[in-house]
Amino acid sequence: MANPSLTLSFEDRLTLHLQEITRTLNSQAWQRAPLLDYLEKNSKPYNGGEYMTEVIEDNYTPTGDAFGEGSLLPVVQKNIVIPAMYTPTWAQESCFLDEIRKKKIMTQGSMGPILDWVTEQTSSSTRMLRENMATWTCAAATGSAADGSPRPTTVFDIVKATGTIGGISPTDHTYWASQVDTTSGAWTSTGLTRFRTQLRKARRYTGFAGPDALFCSGVVHDAVLAGATAKTTYMRSPAKGDASGPDVGDGAWNWSAKAPYDPNFFIDDIPCWYDPHLDALEASALSTGGVLLGINSKAVFMRAAPGMKYSAEPFRYSQDRLATYTRILWGGQTVACNRSSNLLLTNIL
Repeated sequence: MANPSLTLSFEDRLTLHLQEITRTLNSQAWQRAPLLDYLEKNSKPYNGGEYMTEVIEDNYTPTGDAFGEGSLLPVVQKNIVIPAMYTPTWAQESCFLDEIRKKKIMTQGSMGPILDWVTEQTSSSTRMLRENMATWTCAAATGSAADGSPRPTTVFDIVKATGTIGGISPTDHTYWASQVDTTSGAWTSTGLTRFRTQLRKARRYTGFAGPDALFCSGVVHDAVLAGATAKTTYMRSPAKGDASGPDVGDGAWNWSAKAPYDPNFFIDDIPCWYDPHLDALEASALSTGGVLLGINSKAVFMRAAPGMKYSAEPFRYSQDRLATYTRILWGGQTVACNRSSNLLLTNIL
């Protein structure tokens, strides 16, 4: 059954608009996008050029050993640096202003209604572009536009145990792989054990301390909360004793991940956000159940063009229509300088 709606003429819309106490659109139909917000909050500038390069220390096998008096001490050349290289992508959403509507507003004798109209249009187009960005970031695989142009890299092409990313393959560099568990099972029976195993593996290398933020689909969210959150199951070390009562091991909530709103819950002191854009993965090539994603903010982030994350071209007249238009633009890429400190659990029931 279709949702009921009310269709207003532009004149009616303008009349109501001028009578409103606030002229800010009451946006409520867009889904939250905590994964995209998290990546954008931790983004770094893209300063131009054909490539974005993240220089990492290359893995090598130690060649030194103990030695004694009179021993020969060979000197061996080692490769210690390797670049992970990415190419920037661009995305756009059009913003169209019909000239006839503009002339109708002009009859009011003030630029106020025109500016309000333009603000509404550009704000709406920006939210449309952000929705696309959120969908692309959470896709099972990186997609392409109709003209073949690549979309921004999905996080799930980075947080993988296989596959080349940044020009580096885990086949040749074993440390260049994420911790992934695709075993099917209920969260209440095997979920926490699977998670802690992958979390331990994500923390085994130096330089990165594993994920500092978790993101889940709806099945995982409901399963975690339905499975009870007893302190004996979800343990947090106490930050300090509480003189007003017994210390039950439930200390202060401290986390380094940046997001515009509070997490839904914590698992082993790591904040977890429910992202509705991950729900589409629950019946996909990636998973046949819920997904739980762990990201390290220093390891996976966005490179975005400096300045405004979403910029607009100058308004111009259309050659085909009596109208003015612009485009909302985004430029950058999702990149990684470390894969091993991230984790992914799929097929959670």
